[in-house]
Amino acid sequence: MRAARHEAINTGREIIGERLLHGDELDGRIIEIADENGQVLNRISSNDVLFPDGEYQNYADDVTQSAPVNAPRE
Repeated sequence: MRAARHEAINTGREIIGERLLHGDELDGRIIEIADENGQVLNRISSNDVLFPDGEYQNYADDVTQSAPVNAPRE
């Protein structure tokens, strides 16, 4: 379950990033984790991705951290 949840969160990050990149709204979609019989075991929402435990999550591998901020243009 831990690995499935981790993968769902990573997938959620990708979905959120794509939606923001293209100017789309975050519409509250949910990723469901199910067993081989289709029984839903867990659900991951955009809030689970962005605000686990009620606080904004900063991911160490966030590629935007390497983007220049207010870099002077030549």
